[in-house]
Amino acid sequence: MPFIKVHISSLEAPANKALLVKRLREVMVEELQINEKIGQVVLYEAKPQHRSIHTDRSDRFVFMEVYMYPGRTAEVKKMLMESFVEEVHQIFHVDPRDINCCLLEIPQDNWFGGININK
Repeated sequence: MPFIKVHISSLEAPANKALLVKRLREVMVEELQINEKIGQVVLYEAKPQHRSIHTDRSDRFVFMEVYMYPGRTAEVKKMLMESFVEEVHQIFHVDPRDINCCLLEIPQDNWFGGININK
């Protein structure tokens, strides 16, 4: 079920966008030790004029939302977030201080989808 939303500036290079999505998906599978056939990463882009930040932030800031079932240790969650920040930093060259992540744990009974309802 892990689902990752990545919010970026539309000015990032197209090749880097594709690479980031691929790498985040790989990191998700590795760090969470999940089957490679589950989990999604979706990249959302906004034009610079559609993003507003305070003056201490880069206009290339990145915000990530990570949705997953509860139950993982604080250590696993920290490693996951640190790995995501590192990938964004390496690929987009955004300062880690301008990369924010939030992790939302959704109980399994509050998640629907990915199943065959025609069985």
